[in-house]
Amino acid sequence: MFPAEFEAAPGAPFKFAPEGWHGKIGVYAEGRELRFDAVAGGWTWFSLDSITGKTVFKLRDYMAPDLVVPDDARSGSNSLSEDQPGGEGTHWQGVLSGWHCGVGDLRGEFSGKKPHWDYEALTRLYKLLIEDYHRPY
Repeated sequence: MFPAEFEAAPGAPFKFAPEGWHGKIGVYAEGRELRFDAVAGGWTWFSLDSITGKTVFKLRDYMAPDLVVPDDARSGSNSLSEDQPGGEGTHWQGVLSGWHCGVGDLRGEFSGKKPHWDYEALTRLYKLLIEDYHRPY
C-alpha cells in the first residue's frame, strides 16, 4: 500500500513513507503474525490463522488514546469533531477506508476478484457510519 522499511524481527525499527509512521516491531512470528508498534502509541497487527483448513487473515488497528487527526490527513474540514467524531484516539474515515481498500486489494491478489469499492466511496460510507456510531442517543 505504501513503501516500508523494516527488518522482520521483534524490537527492530520500522518506518513507513511518506506518512512518517515509525516505531518498533512489537510481535513477529514468521508466516503467522506481525505487529507494528508506533512511537506515537497504538499499533497495527496482521496475522494469519488456519481455521478448518482455510487461512484467515486478521487486521487489528489500535490507535493511541490521545491521537488527533494529522493536518495532512484531514478531510478539509475546520472541525476536529467532523474528522474524528468519536474524539481524540478514535478512527477517522480515511484510516478505515485505507485499510478496507488495502485488505480488498490483498484479497483480490489471492482470489482474482476485483474489489467492489474504491477509496472515495468508502470514505463517504465510513464518514456516515462513524458519525452514527458516536452519536449520543
